[in-house]
Amino acid sequence: MRALAVYPIYAKDRDGPVIPLGDVRAGSHEAASATALRFLRQRALGGGIRMDCIVWLMGPDQRPVLPPRRLDNLLEQLRHEEEELRERLQPVVDEPLPPDLLEGQ
Repeated sequence: MRALAVYPIYAKDRDGPVIPLGDVRAGSHEAASATALRFLRQRALGGGIRMDCIVWLMGPDQRPVLPPRRLDNLLEQLRHEEEELRERLQPVVDEPLPPDLLEGQ
């Protein structure tokens, strides 16, 4: 089993200091990124973080996993990706079922 690494999440207002928001424990950069995005979305919805601040996720080697970006832009990109995924996963309902499938019911 792969050991979990610590990925710190940071935020910075325009003129303010860098603020640690918390950290994610994950076994991969992809898992850490997904968890950090959920965390940031919850903080933004709860009003715990300004939408115009810059956020980023650092890896255990102190290199950015999610590079610094404005939170509102990051969440908007995430919303578009989720909409595209939903569209691809929706079943095709306009096509009628083949007659042999209907008879087998």
